[in-house]
Amino acid sequence: SSQHLESQIRPIRNPFRFRQSVTRSSPVSVAGKNTQSVYVRLKEGIDAHCDRARAAGAEIVQEPADQFYGERQYRARDPEGHVWTFSQTVRSVPREEAERLGDLQIEGWHG
Repeated sequence: SSQHLESQIRPIRNPFRFRQSVTRSSPVSVAGKNTQSVYVRLKEGIDAHCDRARAAGAEIVQEPADQFYGERQYRARDPEGHVWTFSQTVRSVPREEAERLGDLQIEGWHG
C-alpha cells in the first residue's frame, strides 16, 4: 500500500543513499539480478546531476548523451546495484525525424 511505501521511503537529497529494508531485494542480494527499473525525468541540469551522483559514489554506467528522440540521458548504478536512468528533454523531435534517425516505425508519439 502507499502508506507502507511512505513509511519506508523518506525524502532524500542524494538518490544514492538508501534506507535499508528487509521487505525489498536489491540486485546485490540476489546475485546481480535486476529487481526493478527506476526512471527519473529532470527539468534541467542533467550534466551537473550526473557529476553530483558520481561524487556521491554512484557508478556511471552510461555517460550523459543526447538521444535521437530528443532526450539527454545517463544511467547510474547505486551501491545496492539498482540502475537508475535520468533523462531530460533537450528538444522536441517530430515523429518522422525520430523514425528516420532510429531506423524504425513509430505508432503514437509525444513530439
